[in-house]
Amino acid sequence: MDHNTTLYRVVHPNRGLLYVVAAGAIIVVGVYYTSQSYVIEEEIRTDEETRRVENQIQQEQIQREQRQNPSSGKVYINIKYGYRFNYPSTNPPYLDFDRVAKTFILPTMESRRVAVAQNQQGVFNGSSPVLDIQAIVTNHSAERWFNDNKESYANSHDVISTKNITVSGKPAIEMITRGRSSATIVHRLRVIQGNEFLIVITQSAPSAFLDGILASFRFF
Repeated sequence: MDHNTTLYRVVHPNRGLLYVVAAGAIIVVGVYYTSQSYVIEEEIRTDEETRRVENQIQQEQIQREQRQNPSSGKVYINIKYGYRFNYPSTNPPYLDFDRVAKTFILPTMESRRVAVAQNQQGVFNGSSPVLDIQAIVTNHSAERWFNDNKESYANSHDVISTKNITVSGKPAIEMITRGRSSATIVHRLRVIQGNEFLIVITQSAPSAFLDGILASFRFF
Protein backbone atom coordinates (compact mmCIF):
# COMPACT_ATOMS: atom_id res chain seq x y z
CA MET A 1 0.00 0.00 0.00
CA ASP A 2 2.83 2.40 0.80
CA HIS A 3 4.45 1.58 -2.55
CA ASN A 4 1.24 2.50 -4.43
CA THR A 5 0.92 5.70 -2.48
CA THR A 6 4.51 6.63 -3.34
CA LEU A 7 3.95 5.88 -7.03
CA TYR A 8 0.85 8.09 -7.05
CA ARG A 9 2.79 10.92 -5.51
CA VAL A 10 5.49 10.62 -8.17
CA VAL A 11 3.15 10.42 -11.18
CA HIS A 12 0.49 12.91 -10.07
CA PRO A 13 2.61 16.10 -10.23
CA ASN A 14 3.83 15.20 -13.74
CA ARG A 15 0.29 14.59 -14.89
CA GLY A 16 -0.70 18.00 -13.63
CA LEU A 17 2.17 19.55 -15.55
CA LEU A 18 1.02 17.83 -18.74
CA TYR A 19 -2.46 19.27 -18.25
CA VAL A 20 -0.99 22.74 -17.87
CA VAL A 21 1.14 22.33 -21.02
CA ALA A 22 -1.81 20.99 -22.99
CA ALA A 23 -4.04 23.83 -21.85
CA GLY A 24 -1.35 26.32 -22.78
CA ALA A 25 -1.01 24.78 -26.23
CA ILE A 26 -4.76 24.98 -26.78
CA ILE A 27 -4.76 28.64 -25.79
CA VAL A 28 -1.85 29.39 -28.13
CA VAL A 29 -3.57 27.62 -31.03
CA GLY A 30 -6.81 29.43 -30.28
CA VAL A 31 -5.09 32.81 -30.21
CA TYR A 32 -3.32 32.00 -33.50
CA TYR A 33 -6.48 31.04 -35.35
CA THR A 34 -8.33 34.00 -33.90
CA SER A 35 -5.60 36.33 -35.15
CA GLN A 36 -5.63 34.64 -38.58
CA SER A 37 -9.39 35.01 -38.78
CA TYR A 38 -9.04 38.70 -37.93
CA VAL A 39 -6.42 39.15 -40.67
CA ILE A 40 -8.67 37.44 -43.25
CA GLU A 41 -11.66 39.56 -42.22
CA GLU A 42 -9.52 42.69 -42.51
CA GLU A 43 -8.39 41.65 -46.00
CA ILE A 44 -12.00 41.09 -47.07
CA ARG A 45 -13.02 44.47 -45.67
CA THR A 46 -10.08 46.11 -47.46
CA ASP A 47 -11.00 44.46 -50.78
CA GLU A 48 -14.63 45.50 -50.43
CA GLU A 49 -13.62 49.06 -49.61
CA THR A 50 -11.25 49.16 -52.60
CA ARG A 51 -14.02 47.96 -54.92
CA ARG A 52 -16.42 50.50 -53.43
CA VAL A 53 -13.98 53.36 -54.02
CA GLU A 54 -13.21 52.19 -57.58
CA ASN A 55 -16.92 51.92 -58.31
CA GLN A 56 -17.52 55.40 -56.91
CA ILE A 57 -14.73 56.84 -59.08
CA GLN A 58 -16.23 55.17 -62.18
CA GLN A 59 -19.69 56.48 -61.35
CA GLU A 60 -18.39 60.03 -60.86
CA GLN A 61 -16.50 59.88 -64.15
CA ILE A 62 -19.59 58.71 -66.02
CA GLN A 63 -21.76 61.35 -64.37
CA ARG A 64 -19.30 64.02 -65.55
CA GLU A 65 -19.45 62.62 -69.09
CA GLN A 66 -23.25 62.61 -69.01
CA ARG A 67 -23.35 66.24 -67.85
CA GLN A 68 -21.01 67.16 -70.72
CA ASN A 69 -23.05 65.14 -73.24
CA PRO A 70 -26.67 64.74 -72.02
CA SER A 71 -27.76 63.17 -75.33
CA SER A 72 -25.72 60.04 -74.58
CA GLY A 73 -28.46 58.83 -72.21
CA LYS A 74 -27.76 56.54 -69.29
CA VAL A 75 -24.82 54.19 -68.81
CA TYR A 76 -24.73 50.56 -67.69
CA ILE A 77 -21.47 49.59 -65.97
CA ASN A 78 -20.30 46.06 -65.29
CA ILE A 79 -17.45 46.26 -62.75
CA LYS A 80 -16.82 42.51 -62.72
CA TYR A 81 -16.05 42.23 -66.43
CA GLY A 82 -14.95 45.81 -66.93
CA TYR A 83 -17.27 47.14 -69.63
CA ARG A 84 -19.93 49.79 -70.12
CA PHE A 85 -22.42 50.96 -72.72
CA ASN A 86 -24.97 53.73 -73.19
CA TYR A 87 -28.71 53.21 -73.39
CA PRO A 88 -31.80 55.43 -73.41
CA SER A 89 -33.87 55.59 -70.24
CA THR A 90 -36.84 54.16 -72.16
CA ASN A 91 -34.94 50.93 -72.90
CA PRO A 92 -33.05 49.90 -69.76
CA PRO A 93 -30.94 46.72 -69.79
CA TYR A 94 -32.35 43.58 -68.21
CA LEU A 95 -31.03 40.25 -66.99
CA ASP A 96 -34.12 38.15 -67.70
CA PHE A 97 -37.88 38.49 -67.87
CA ASP A 98 -41.08 36.86 -66.69
CA ARG A 99 -43.26 36.19 -69.73
CA VAL A 100 -46.40 35.60 -67.65
CA ALA A 101 -46.10 38.59 -65.32
CA LYS A 102 -44.57 40.70 -68.12
CA THR A 103 -41.87 42.05 -65.85
CA PHE A 104 -38.12 42.36 -66.21
CA ILE A 105 -35.36 41.21 -63.86
CA LEU A 106 -32.77 43.96 -63.68
CA PRO A 107 -29.03 43.22 -63.88
CA THR A 108 -26.46 44.13 -61.24
CA MET A 109 -23.04 45.60 -61.84
CA GLU A 110 -21.62 42.06 -61.71
CA SER A 111 -24.14 40.20 -63.88
CA ARG A 112 -22.71 37.69 -66.32
CA ARG A 113 -25.48 38.41 -68.85
CA VAL A 114 -27.19 41.65 -69.86
CA ALA A 115 -29.65 42.32 -72.67
CA VAL A 116 -31.23 45.37 -74.30
CA ALA A 117 -34.33 45.26 -76.48
CA GLN A 118 -35.39 47.69 -79.19
CA ASN A 119 -38.99 47.32 -78.04
CA GLN A 120 -39.36 46.06 -74.50
CA GLN A 121 -42.95 44.95 -74.87
CA GLY A 122 -41.91 42.91 -77.88
CA VAL A 123 -39.58 40.86 -75.70
CA PHE A 124 -42.48 38.93 -74.23
CA ASN A 125 -43.69 37.61 -77.59
CA GLY A 126 -40.28 37.43 -79.26
CA SER A 127 -40.98 40.15 -81.83
CA SER A 128 -38.33 42.66 -80.70
CA PRO A 129 -34.70 42.64 -81.86
CA VAL A 130 -32.45 42.07 -78.85
CA LEU A 131 -28.80 42.77 -78.13
CA ASP A 132 -27.42 40.17 -75.72
CA ILE A 133 -24.07 40.56 -73.92
CA GLN A 134 -22.69 37.58 -72.04
CA ALA A 135 -19.39 36.89 -70.28
CA ILE A 136 -18.02 33.38 -70.68
CA VAL A 137 -15.19 32.26 -68.42
CA THR A 138 -12.81 30.12 -70.49
CA ASN A 139 -9.14 29.76 -71.34
CA HIS A 140 -9.96 29.50 -75.06
CA SER A 141 -9.15 32.33 -77.41
CA ALA A 142 -11.94 34.31 -79.04
CA GLU A 143 -11.11 32.74 -82.41
CA ARG A 144 -11.17 29.18 -81.09
CA TRP A 145 -14.43 29.68 -79.21
CA PHE A 146 -15.96 31.27 -82.31
CA ASN A 147 -14.90 28.36 -84.54
CA ASP A 148 -16.18 25.80 -82.02
CA ASN A 149 -19.60 27.46 -81.59
CA LYS A 150 -20.47 29.45 -84.73
CA GLU A 151 -22.60 26.67 -86.24
CA SER A 152 -24.94 26.77 -83.25
CA TYR A 153 -25.72 30.40 -84.14
CA ALA A 154 -25.88 30.34 -87.93
CA ASN A 155 -25.98 28.13 -90.99
CA SER A 156 -22.90 28.68 -93.13
CA HIS A 157 -25.10 29.44 -96.16
CA ASP A 158 -26.60 32.41 -94.29
CA VAL A 159 -23.26 33.99 -93.38
CA ILE A 160 -22.51 37.24 -95.22
CA SER A 161 -19.13 38.02 -93.66
CA THR A 162 -16.69 36.97 -90.96
CA LYS A 163 -13.81 39.25 -90.00
CA ASN A 164 -11.32 40.06 -87.27
CA ILE A 165 -11.93 43.43 -85.62
CA THR A 166 -10.78 45.41 -82.59
CA VAL A 167 -13.22 46.48 -79.89
CA SER A 168 -12.00 49.07 -77.41
CA GLY A 169 -8.43 47.92 -77.95
CA LYS A 170 -9.19 44.20 -77.61
CA PRO A 171 -9.10 41.61 -80.42
CA ALA A 172 -12.45 40.24 -81.56
CA ILE A 173 -14.09 38.30 -84.34
CA GLU A 174 -17.47 39.14 -85.85
CA MET A 175 -19.92 37.30 -88.06
CA ILE A 176 -22.83 38.93 -89.93
CA THR A 177 -25.67 36.85 -91.36
CA ARG A 178 -28.68 37.42 -93.59
CA GLY A 179 -30.96 37.06 -90.59
CA ARG A 180 -33.15 34.49 -88.94
CA SER A 181 -33.97 31.21 -90.64
CA SER A 182 -34.59 27.66 -89.52
CA ALA A 183 -30.87 27.22 -88.74
CA THR A 184 -29.78 30.81 -88.11
CA ILE A 185 -30.76 32.54 -84.87
CA VAL A 186 -28.68 35.74 -84.98
CA HIS A 187 -27.94 38.64 -87.30
CA ARG A 188 -24.64 39.37 -85.59
CA LEU A 189 -22.22 37.34 -83.46
CA ARG A 190 -19.26 39.16 -81.94
CA VAL A 191 -16.72 37.45 -79.68
CA ILE A 192 -14.29 39.71 -77.81
CA GLN A 193 -11.15 38.56 -76.03
CA GLY A 194 -11.14 39.57 -72.36
CA ASN A 195 -8.86 38.74 -69.45
CA GLU A 196 -9.50 35.05 -68.69
CA PHE A 197 -12.99 35.42 -70.15
CA LEU A 198 -14.74 36.22 -73.42
CA ILE A 199 -17.52 38.70 -74.08
CA VAL A 200 -20.00 37.16 -76.51
CA ILE A 201 -22.43 39.63 -78.07
CA THR A 202 -25.36 38.56 -80.21
CA GLN A 203 -27.85 40.73 -82.06
CA SER A 204 -30.98 38.90 -83.06
CA ALA A 205 -31.94 41.08 -86.04
CA PRO A 206 -30.80 44.17 -87.98
CA SER A 207 -31.51 47.29 -85.94
CA ALA A 208 -30.04 50.80 -86.16
CA PHE A 209 -31.12 51.31 -82.55
CA LEU A 210 -29.14 48.29 -81.30
CA ASP A 211 -26.24 49.21 -83.62
CA GLY A 212 -25.99 52.49 -81.72
CA ILE A 213 -25.92 50.79 -78.34
CA LEU A 214 -23.30 48.35 -79.57
CA ALA A 215 -21.19 51.23 -80.88
CA SER A 216 -21.07 52.71 -77.36
CA PHE A 217 -19.70 49.47 -75.84
CA ARG A 218 -16.35 50.12 -74.15
CA PHE A 219 -13.95 48.38 -71.79
CA PHE A 220 -12.46 50.37 -68.92
